[in-house]
Amino acid sequence: LRMRMRHPSLLPLSVMLAFLALSSTEKVLEAEMKGLTTASNAIIPAIEALMPKTEELASNTAELTKMWRLVRNQKEAVEMAFTELSTNFSMTIRRAVNVTTIYPDQQAQLSAVFFSGDPFFAQCVAPSEPLHRALLEAAPKLAKAGITPVALDCAASLPSGKTTYERFFPTKNTSSDEPFFFAVANRDPPRTAQIKNPLSPDSLVKFAAAATDIPSVAEASSPSLFRSLCVKKKVCAVFLYPGEMTSKDMKAIEALNKLHRRVSFLTVNTAKLTPNFKEFAGPASGRMPSLVYFKHSDGTDRPLSGVGAKPQAYWEGRAWAW
Repeated sequence: LRMRMRHPSLLPLSVMLAFLALSSTEKVLEAEMKGLTTASNAIIPAIEALMPKTEELASNTAELTKMWRLVRNQKEAVEMAFTELSTNFSMTIRRAVNVTTIYPDQQAQLSAVFFSGDPFFAQCVAPSEPLHRALLEAAPKLAKAGITPVALDCAASLPSGKTTYERFFPTKNTSSDEPFFFAVANRDPPRTAQIKNPLSPDSLVKFAAAATDIPSVAEASSPSLFRSLCVKKKVCAVFLYPGEMTSKDMKAIEALNKLHRRVSFLTVNTAKLTPNFKEFAGPASGRMPSLVYFKHSDGTDRPLSGVGAKPQAYWEGRAWAW
C-alpha cells in the first residue's frame, strides 16, 4: 500500500505483467514474460532506494539535477520500450482480424477512406492502444458485408496540420474516454456511431451497414433537389428522360449506381424540369434518355492565371444522347 501511494503507476504495471504471465494460454512467451515480471519486481526497490538519496543531495542542487535527469532518461527509455511493445501487440492483433491501420501521414490511405466512396468502418484509436472487443468480434462480419474495418489515430496530425477530429468531427469531446467509431461511404460526410451500453459486435455491424448503404437513384424534380443531389456533390451523373423512364433503362442506372459509389446518380424528367447544362448537353430528344456526367474540381490541377492568383474551382463534364 505504501508503494502504491508513492508510485501509483508502478504497482499496476507489476500486476499487469503478472496477470499476463499467468493468464496466457500460449507457452511461446512464457520465458519473456517471466523476465518482464522479474524486471518489474526489481525496479520498484531500486526506485525506493533512490528516494532517500534525494534528501541527502538537497544541498547540492547541481548533483541532484544531474541525477534527476538520469532518472528521467531511464523513465523515458522504459516508457518508449513499453509503447513499442504495446504497438507490436496491437498491430499483430489488427492483422490477425484483418483490421487495416490507416496512418495519418499517408494521403493515399486517407483519401481512400474519406473520398473514394467505398464503405469503411473505423475506430479512432492510437497505434499502441487496443481495439474495442466489439470491433475485434465484428471485423469478420463487417468484411463479409463488404465493409472494410480500419483503425485510425484521429488525434494525430494530418498532412494539413489538423487532426481527424478537427477536420471531420469538430464537435467531438476529445477528453472523453468513450470509444469513438464512425462509418463513411458514397463520398458522404462520415457518420459517428452512437455508443450504447453494452456495446455489441452486432450493433456495430448493424450501424455500419445502415450508414454505408448504397443510396437509391433519386429523382430531381425541382431546382433545389438538383442542387443537393448533383451540384453539391463532387461527381454526379444525370439521366434525362422526356416523360417516362423505361424499366430497362432504370435497371441499367441502378446497376451503375451499385458499381460506382463515388458518383451521385439521379434522374431528371425533362417534361417537368430542364436543367441548364450550358456546353455539356443539348436537350433530350425522343424517348431514350440522355446522360450528363459532371465532376467538380478545386482548380489546383490548372495553371494559375498570374502571380498571387488563387485556384478557381470549376466543373467539367461530358454529355451523351441516344
